[in-house]
Amino acid sequence: MAPQHRRPARGAPGATGGLHARRRLPRRHPRRAAAALLPPPGAARRAVAAQVRAGGQHPTERGRPRVSQTIEAVIFDLDGVLVDSEPLHWRASHRLFAPHKLTMEEYEPFVGLAIEPYMAWAREHFGLEASVEELTQRYSEAVTAEIEAGPIPPLDGARELIAAARARGLHVGLCSQSIADWVYPTLRAAGLDGSFDAVVTGDDVERAKPEPDIYLHAARLLGVAPAACVAVEDSPAGVRSAADAGMVVVQSRQASSAAEPQSGAHLVVGSLRDVDLDRLPEPSAASFARPEGPR
Repeated sequence: MAPQHRRPARGAPGATGGLHARRRLPRRHPRRAAAALLPPPGAARRAVAAQVRAGGQHPTERGRPRVSQTIEAVIFDLDGVLVDSEPLHWRASHRLFAPHKLTMEEYEPFVGLAIEPYMAWAREHFGLEASVEELTQRYSEAVTAEIEAGPIPPLDGARELIAAARARGLHVGLCSQSIADWVYPTLRAAGLDGSFDAVVTGDDVERAKPEPDIYLHAARLLGVAPAACVAVEDSPAGVRSAADAGMVVVQSRQASSAAEPQSGAHLVVGSLRDVDLDRLPEPSAASFARPEGPR
């Protein structure tokens, strides 16, 4: 996930819903038909209770995929999780700092952080005359140009995992440290706009990742307790942010900028297709150890 910036609040909540079909009884002698179809009330209750105790589903839940009862929402990071946008930020950095040469070892510690520390480091490291504010603006414009040159395809399994969360009746959110001027064009370029109940960007909080503020704000918008949320992250800063918010954290290492496995993640996967929403760690069993920080 790329270094980012904060601006005045902006969000994009949405919602989805569904209808439940009613079962029709035969028209002829409806009361008699109902009595023939249903077992005695006491026997029915005992049968359902025995089925649930044995690990089965309640009849009203048949046909609906199962998920941990403690999980109510899945919140995705954007850059490095749903799209592999890091090469885009890398190209923008090279254009901005030319003719100076930026190495990957120098760049990686700033992945997932705010823009200003990155620009302050570059100004001192390369001896640039422009102020941090001027460099921040130029970097923002360079990244925007890269996004608009799109398309930016979603990573394999991104659409499917979002759909799987929807099928389980979970809230779906997006929590990106990127500025809104990058987030919404990126979602459009990836064909993912309109996929989320709430969108939180770096513009919406004062303290950037690795502070937990952005994930706590997303949980509030979704109306879900942080402990009932699963966060899908990629960067050390993002993993720490979600873990310190009290969420179950899945670290995806699918993008080209994949970080080393973080100690704050409760599950580390090589692909979004490896995320099984029916077999997630329970929040009560999760260990929210603080990760070591950026590589």
